[in-house]
Amino acid sequence: MSVRYIKCLFVFTLIVSACKAQTYSSIVSDKEVVVFVKGFFVDNRVIARQIDLKIRPWFIDQLKGGKDSHYKGIINIDSCKKYLSNEDIVFLEQQIKSRVDSTWHKGDFEGYKLFDNAAIKEVYRVSRDRKARQKVKYNYYFWLSIPLFNQRKDIAIVFRSYVCGFLCASECLYLYRFYDGKWNKITEWDCYSD
Repeated sequence: MSVRYIKCLFVFTLIVSACKAQTYSSIVSDKEVVVFVKGFFVDNRVIARQIDLKIRPWFIDQLKGGKDSHYKGIINIDSCKKYLSNEDIVFLEQQIKSRVDSTWHKGDFEGYKLFDNAAIKEVYRVSRDRKARQKVKYNYYFWLSIPLFNQRKDIAIVFRSYVCGFLCASECLYLYRFYDGKWNKITEWDCYSD
């Protein structure tokens, strides 16, 4: 084997590895993220699986709270303390800081509609037009964060918004636990709706 052939093989391997690298988080695998998100939609019995293409960002305030924050902080929620150790809290913070990509990948969500800015503007336009609303079956979308997992990956926290244009909106933080072969909602907090 020539040195040139080995170099080409090495470069090809690096390129293929980069193409298969984790894209949502540098800590948690894409597969774990996607399996949770799909399970979230099943648990909530969502018919039209419409997601904002942009991933909802996490903020350290959502983890730790603070006197100037409107978030209570995951570490201050009694029901969360029951499920998360101090090591898990450190792991959650590492995940917040390790987000790699800011958009969901269409190939991960076949059968789902990923809404770009134009589709989101259309949701808002339709929400103002009574006749248009009558013609559209589902005029809403979800805006989701990447789930944050505990170290064992049997607890996940997700930040979810539901938007139907100017007519309504809600957001909530949820804690899920994996048991009986699926993700099950345990509690929610910092919720609001319009």
